[in-house]
Formats: sequence, C-alpha cells, structure tokens
Amino acid sequence: MNKCLLIVFVVLFSSCRQYDTNTRITLPNGVGISLHEGEIQNRKQSAFLITDYFSLFKEENTHQIPLYRTVEHGDYRFFIGLPYGKYITKIFEEDLVEESYALVKKEKKNNISYKIYNKENQYIVEFAERIENNLIYILAVTDKKKVLENTLSLSGFISRIGKH
Repeated sequence: MNKCLLIVFVVLFSSCRQYDTNTRITLPNGVGISLHEGEIQNRKQSAFLITDYFSLFKEENTHQIPLYRTVEHGDYRFFIGLPYGKYITKIFEEDLVEESYALVKKEKKNNISYKIYNKENQYIVEFAERIENNLIYILAVTDKKKVLENTLSLSGFISRIGKH
C-alpha cells in the first residue's frame, strides 16, 4: 500500500513540475526541437512570459501565434509559437516583430525563414520552418552577439529541428 502511494505521489509531482530538463520538446505535430546543455523548457506560461512574448510583435500580430513553450538559458530565451490562420503564410512574407527593432538580416530558402532584428544591445531572432505542411515558429531574444552568431544562427536552428 505504501509503495502504491509513493508511486502515485511521484507521478503527480513530476507532472506538476514547472521546468522540464528533457533534451527534446515534441510539438503536437510530432516535430521535435532538441535542447542544448543549460537550456530548460518552461512548461508553465506565466502572465509575465506571455506578456514578454507578445510585446515583441507588432500589435496586430499578437493573437495569431499563440505561445506553446518557452526555453530558458542564462544567455538567451526563446519562445515556440504555433501559428494558425493567415499567419502561416504571413510569417514568410512580412516582418512581424515590433517596429522599434531594425531588421538587420533576412534569409529565406525553401521552407525556411530566418530574420535578425536589433535594438540597442538586444537581438531578436525569428525562425520559421515549414515541415510537411506544419509550421514551427521560434522567436529568440539575447543581448550577446556570440550567442546570436552560434546558438541562435540559422544553422543552429536547423540542426535542432527534426521529425521523430
């Protein structure tokens, strides 16, 4: 009996954790995003994180790309959104990030869109990839140029994402 209670307690406790240290996030469409050392998946989307995420967009874009998960690291944070409706195609065609950030780099190849924005010492990276008619959208924020050039680079994002 005590063993059963212990098992139930462990299962309940582990399902209620706010942070997850798994090495992969699996999206509802089966696509996985690998996590690097030091990255922690935040499963609980607090009002602060949601506000922080939506503050990075132009006002008219905030309701079509709901926040799915947040990944945190000491040097950066990235948000995984699941776009729907007209924003699935709009992401590839328009700049969705808030106007006070200057677009400094834009790459588009095949089913991938990659953009870098800058304001003072803050960088925003917007990455979108269409895989089998599903769209993955990541918005990353850092104030470290080295992180931008390595971890949050186009090749860095491409190497993270794959179908299970």
